[in-house]
Amino acid sequence: MKRENQRFYKLLFISFLLVLTVITVVNLLIPDQTYSETENRMLAERPVLTAAGFLDGRYPKKYEKYTTDQFAFRPFWVEVKTTVDRLVGKNYSNGVYYGDQQYLLEDIAVPDPDSLANKISAMNEFAARYPQIRSAVMLVPDAANVLRDYLPPYAPVKDQDAFIGQVKDSLSPAVTFVDVKGALQRDSVNPMYYKTDHHWTTQGAYDAFRQLAPVLSLDPDAVAYDSYPVTNEFIGSLASKSGYYLNNGDTISVFLPKEPLDYVVTYVEEKQKTATFYEESKLEIKDKYEVFFGGNHPLVQIESTADPNRKLLLIKDSYANCFAPFLAPYFGEITMLDPRYYTGNIEELMQTGNYTDLLFLYNANTFFQDSSLETVLSPE
Repeated sequence: MKRENQRFYKLLFISFLLVLTVITVVNLLIPDQTYSETENRMLAERPVLTAAGFLDGRYPKKYEKYTTDQFAFRPFWVEVKTTVDRLVGKNYSNGVYYGDQQYLLEDIAVPDPDSLANKISAMNEFAARYPQIRSAVMLVPDAANVLRDYLPPYAPVKDQDAFIGQVKDSLSPAVTFVDVKGALQRDSVNPMYYKTDHHWTTQGAYDAFRQLAPVLSLDPDAVAYDSYPVTNEFIGSLASKSGYYLNNGDTISVFLPKEPLDYVVTYVEEKQKTATFYEESKLEIKDKYEVFFGGNHPLVQIESTADPNRKLLLIKDSYANCFAPFLAPYFGEITMLDPRYYTGNIEELMQTGNYTDLLFLYNANTFFQDSSLETVLSPE
């Protein structure tokens, strides 16, 4: 019996060394990847070894990140890990909860108090510099807030309503806060959020638009739409981030007005023009949400045959990409500005834009975590 145990452990040790050797050799032979399509993000590159970086601890941390990102067959091992986690009852991976009905729900971000105060102050001051412009703010709550009942039992998710309420209470009277949580809760038939992605669906955006319409003096019933699914194979950012790939993919739909609108979309920095809000070729890539305007851009201008006396500046994140088409029938011009990528002077833009309306539209998590807004709004 003792000899048999020794042979077993010896064989186990040899097998372990063999597997470790094979993995090491494969890692050395496979070229480093710069981008993970599965995870929809850039991968860490091999860090340069310097004495200063080694002594202060930066190099070991960067090298650990590099080896983790460049590990051979990483997507497979990530999926194995999350599958095993679920089998033992763990429903949380890399900031994402696996909830009821296969909803993936991103954890609620906790805003830094100073950063949040700076953002609110920047918006108030910006609105004060342009009192002739009607200003509004829409912070879209995350799915983990709206679909809280879908979270795993006892999930320690923070109260996002409190953070959003802090923004609402701190805005100046010149800025109207648009509360859309109720609109996103009312429709129990149509999904308001994707199951695999952090974005809201086009239906969610439309329901929120109807909530915004009276604030901007728009008639939401003036335009009727038909909804068309363009793909049912969308596996979004939360599946990539968490490693949970447990459903057949989300459906992305576009809403087209029954009476077509003539318009031109200009991607300013790219110096490209098109006559559609939708980039059909993006349905062939992993991040199919980029079908809306081809993804994020620093500055996009929309000119249409709508009311020439109404001009909107839309300061936004990617949640606005499927939302902007609902605004187009009401404004002769719309300028979409994404502070995360915009490097121009917003004061010069304001001097030439002659805007009548201003809308800040953000997903709440993005708003609380991103620090680019206050920089872009600064008059300096």
